[in-house]
Amino acid sequence: MDAKPLPGVSLKVLQQMDGPMPGYVTVVVELEVSAGTVVGRHTHPGIESTYVVEGEAELIIDGQPPRLVHAGEAFQIPPHTVHSVKIGNENTKACSTLVVEKGKPLVSPA
Repeated sequence: MDAKPLPGVSLKVLQQMDGPMPGYVTVVVELEVSAGTVVGRHTHPGIESTYVVEGEAELIIDGQPPRLVHAGEAFQIPPHTVHSVKIGNENTKACSTLVVEKGKPLVSPA
């Protein structure tokens, strides 16, 4: 799976499996994001489901008001939806499951 590094973001693929249907792959990733990092506007070629393990982040999804997500909370992003994330004053850890179109980049800038 093609996952280019983003400044301030450590992304580790924990598991990857074909499915749930032909042409798709399910990828589980661990994310560690440094304090003060802004992950710029981007999309994924499928659904993103994220659980915040430590820290907090401001989630900005196009067409919605910004939302603060804390450790112990989760969120989902629909396929091809432009979004960005701003990390506060502490490092943040999260675990994401992405069900995406096979052969496409995991993350694309918007």
